[in-house]
Order: sequence, then structure tokens, then C-alpha cells
Amino acid sequence: MKKTKLPKGQHEEQVELVKNMLESGSGIIEVMTSTSLNEEEVLKINNDLRGEK
Repeated sequence: MKKTKLPKGQHEEQVELVKNMLESGSGIIEVMTSTSLNEEEVLKINNDLRGEK
């Protein structure tokens, strides 16, 4: 997976933001428009939260 290039520490913050948004019921499109992470990363985080590969 290709990670989005962000300054150190900011990537981890974005990952946590995505996790929190998905866990609170936000949709994938809403999450992708609200974060700096690329689509592939958002989908992987979503799949990880759902227990899928």
C-alpha cells in the first residue's frame, strides 16, 4: 500500500481521525473528503475495523 506523504506525526493523527469517523458512522466518501489520506489507505482502515482483509 502506498502511504500518503505527510510530515512525521501528522500521518498518525490522520489515521486516528479516520478510525474515529468510521467508528462513529461516517461514510467512506465523507471520510475521504475530510482527511489527507488517500483512498486506498481509508479503505484499508475501514476493512481493518470491519475485520476484513
